[in-house]
Amino acid sequence: MELVRNYATALGQTSEDNSTFDRIISEMRANKKVRAQEMREIAKVYLGYEIAKTKGRADALKAIVERQALTARQDARGRTLDRLKSW
Repeated sequence: MELVRNYATALGQTSEDNSTFDRIISEMRANKKVRAQEMREIAKVYLGYEIAKTKGRADALKAIVERQALTARQDARGRTLDRLKSW
């Protein structure tokens, strides 16, 4: 459970820092201690909802990466709109 908590916390804290987030994702991908169940638990904590139990390790990791990418795009659009509004 500590493994899940540590990775979920690290992902949450670095979601706005792409390079650090990517490093953690690579570490999780390489860490054989993070099995499918642990990856689903990490995804559950990071995403805020439970993914299907039929989904495997790779699917859970993909959901985490897609969420971070979506959030990053939305944040970038918001900053662009904020700059345009100031004109």
